[in-house]
Amino acid sequence: MTHIIFDLKHNPDSDKEHPEFPARGYVRVKQILAPLGPLPISRSSFWAGVKAGKFPQPRKISSRVTVWRAEDIHALLAKIDSGDIGYSSGTTSRSTGFAESIILQEKSTSGGFKNA
Repeated sequence: MTHIIFDLKHNPDSDKEHPEFPARGYVRVKQILAPLGPLPISRSSFWAGVKAGKFPQPRKISSRVTVWRAEDIHALLAKIDSGDIGYSSGTTSRSTGFAESIILQEKSTSGGFKNA
């Protein structure tokens, strides 16, 4: 008996290494975050932004599947491009177990950035 196993991570028919981010519909976290997605932050930083209300809220479509509207992610990327949400990289002590942290910032009304 011959078994056919499909490699879901690589589509040999596709010329692109990474698929284009969809304009509409629902996307999962793997499609949002790098290396496959447009947002170059860690999973934990993304969830911290969701919890803080800086990133779009997810939708649960089943007990084990969480999705975001692609339109909401595009709006987030537009906010980042316009400077309404910024990032600054910093480091924390290795004794805390974190090698690097990303500090989310929100643009203040005075035009500068303030820590979130």
